[in-house]
Amino acid sequence: MREKNNDEFNNTIAYVFLGLADYIEHYGVKPMSVNWALRESAPHYIWREMAKMAVG
Repeated sequence: MREKNNDEFNNTIAYVFLGLADYIEHYGVKPMSVNWALRESAPHYIWREMAKMAVG
């Protein structure tokens, strides 16, 4: 996961691997949204960013 594509200097931000996940469902087209169930809890330092993305 990543919150945005680029940082303040327009450098590409790397993805953070959250572990194995199971597919739940998908919906929409361009953009398509996919719901996953993580097999283990996400690290505590990433929860704030995940909560921001869950809204909207």
